[in-house]
Amino acid sequence: MNGFFLRNLPDRECLDEMAQRYPEMDADASEVYLHFMRLGSEVGSRVADYLSKHDLSTGRMSILMMLNSCPEEQRNPGELAERCGVTPATVTRLIDNLIKDGHIERIVDPDNRRVSPVRLTARGKAFLEGLLPGYFSEIAQDFGPLSASERKTFLSLLLKLENHLNDKNASK
Repeated sequence: MNGFFLRNLPDRECLDEMAQRYPEMDADASEVYLHFMRLGSEVGSRVADYLSKHDLSTGRMSILMMLNSCPEEQRNPGELAERCGVTPATVTRLIDNLIKDGHIERIVDPDNRRVSPVRLTARGKAFLEGLLPGYFSEIAQDFGPLSASERKTFLSLLLKLENHLNDKNASK
């Protein structure tokens, strides 16, 4: 996982001095950005550490979670690649490893051999049933200092920023 490597962030005085040198810089936005990036990296690292104890990467977990959202259904690898935001080759590698571990299986379509949807196996379902309580507990602990109201506000702000960035990307 790519991490954000600034352990010691510049203080506000340093940011204000930089803003004087670079008029385009908004010291408030830069301060929020730096803390946001460090927090995202820390949360991502904590999740990756938890998953690695169960021989999973975040990519493999993403595939399992998508399949677990409708465990009796099968999914096309192309759909999984699109939903994960990765290439079909990446999803194929993730799927192959999950098949090797016995967590998912390919379904052969006799009418169209080019399409090989996948689904969770009984072993994969049991694996997730054992993994997810601890996974969700880790997430709850990470966000434990925030009250329910603060979490809603935080989510609202994140979605506002996400929508802004999506609008910027769409206009390119």
